[in-house]
Amino acid sequence: MPTGGHLAHAGHLEAQLRGDGVYLVALRDGEPAGTALLSWACHHGDMRDALPDAAEVSNLGVRPDLRGQGIGGALLSAAEQLADARGVPRIALAVADDNPDAARLYLRRGYTDHGLRATFSYPYPDETGTVREVVEHTTVLVRTRYSGP
Repeated sequence: MPTGGHLAHAGHLEAQLRGDGVYLVALRDGEPAGTALLSWACHHGDMRDALPDAAEVSNLGVRPDLRGQGIGGALLSAAEQLADARGVPRIALAVADDNPDAARLYLRRGYTDHGLRATFSYPYPDETGTVREVVEHTTVLVRTRYSGP
């Protein structure tokens, strides 16, 4: 899966069990196709300080062989619906600067550049299973809750 292996998934499930958010899993033919974590508060310092009223979508990823089939959009829709139902006024997410496809998806869905940049580093197993330190430079995008009729 795209979020760094089984340890990341276990951490996301633990967050859900604590009530800190919802771990979303999309299935295709009974197999995991993609995942996302909706946290009820931003959990990274700069984002939390700048957006104290926002939920955060993180670790949204789709299996490489299933990308471009609407799975990422479906996960994002589910996260947005849950946040809206809870009355969360804003949703934030950090998109890697080297991931223009994801950025286009978010911008099409009404997310806007908040002007905040964040850098994250974390261990990630490569295709051989070797754990490497990854550094991501990101742009924080924000969606304000729909308040229509």
